[in-house]
Amino acid sequence: MVRLVLISLLFLSFSFKSSAQSAAREKALDYLMEGDRYLQQGNWQDALFSYTNAINTDQTYAAAFMKRAKLYEALNRYKEAKIDYNYAIRLNPYSDFFYDSRALVKMLDMDYEGAESDFDQALVINPNSIEVRSHKVDNYIAFKQYEKALEEIDSIDILGGNKATVYEKRAIVCYLKKDFDCASNTSDSLIALDTLKERAYDLKGITLLEQGMVQQSIEYFTWAIEEDSSYYLAYYNRGLAFKRQGEHSKAILDFNRAIDLNKEIENIYLARARSKNKLGDKDGALEDYTKSLNNDVKSNEIALYDRTFVNKVLGNYEAALRDAELLLEKDPDNHEYMNALGNVYLLYGDYYKAIESYTEAISYDMDFAKAYYNRGIAYVMTNQSRQGCLDLQYSSQLGNKKAQEMMLYLCGN
Repeated sequence: MVRLVLISLLFLSFSFKSSAQSAAREKALDYLMEGDRYLQQGNWQDALFSYTNAINTDQTYAAAFMKRAKLYEALNRYKEAKIDYNYAIRLNPYSDFFYDSRALVKMLDMDYEGAESDFDQALVINPNSIEVRSHKVDNYIAFKQYEKALEEIDSIDILGGNKATVYEKRAIVCYLKKDFDCASNTSDSLIALDTLKERAYDLKGITLLEQGMVQQSIEYFTWAIEEDSSYYLAYYNRGLAFKRQGEHSKAILDFNRAIDLNKEIENIYLARARSKNKLGDKDGALEDYTKSLNNDVKSNEIALYDRTFVNKVLGNYEAALRDAELLLEKDPDNHEYMNALGNVYLLYGDYYKAIESYTEAISYDMDFAKAYYNRGIAYVMTNQSRQGCLDLQYSSQLGNKKAQEMMLYLCGN
């Protein structure tokens, strides 16, 4: 009898617990749906609040953690996204989708080794997942593991993956490893499929451009644009080709169109700034160099270096000096940056500081012809003609033709 009572109590306890869990799950689902509606309206703050309410209501609901993780990821809050993915995986450690999702956010956070580990775990769960393998290829590309990327592409092909995707990824990898025959032939195969033609033409174009066949590359970029007038990369790449040919007005028109379509293209503001600078539009170049510093993280130092000279030419002494100093903060032993600082001092008549900067630049590179030339000018400006002419002579011996011309003018030989 006692045994029957205990069993009955346990059954009632389990039923009550299941009922409570079910009610919590239903409420959490309501919060998730509410969050989805907010997200569709572009209201990410309330969406985040709703997803958090779902988690607080039912902390065993993996989907709620996944929803919030995806939103954190979209907001570039990668650390918080990874924490939520971790919780989701603890709740459901047998989902290849969860591991794949966490791997993708690790890629965005540039943790390529961690991403590879998650992709591998996803493939243990689902070895035939073409999607996971495709993402793994992207990770290998980001990690510059090109041979491994090609092996994975072959696996996708064997598993029956989409031929267009296989050809596109193979062409990209071949291009990146500078196997231009492979890149060109694979691009031709992609073109022959008569699908993704704008990408195929663009891939063929960048391969030709890298090989110095500029005019032919322009033809392919133009065909890509004709296939899809909204394909921003083709405009950007054609702009680079026009820039390489010295057709900076045409380049700027293409860069403008690319930016209209997608303002997040890496290095585009730097490219447009350089074309504007070549055309003498210093103010426009200065504006684009500044945009590049805000948008093109990987090219920050290049943009800052170029902006130093534009500020110098425009007479913005303080700004030029600040840019040169910022460059040296990033790389204190860079002889080019130290030379740039000297040039700012030289232009504005602070000759002794210029000499100090050039001397330091030379200490980093004893064969730095430009620094000897510039220091020679600075010495002459401080009435130290003998030392200045010796520097100009040495610069000339290092191959600087301008130094020889300046010696005739300043030193009489």
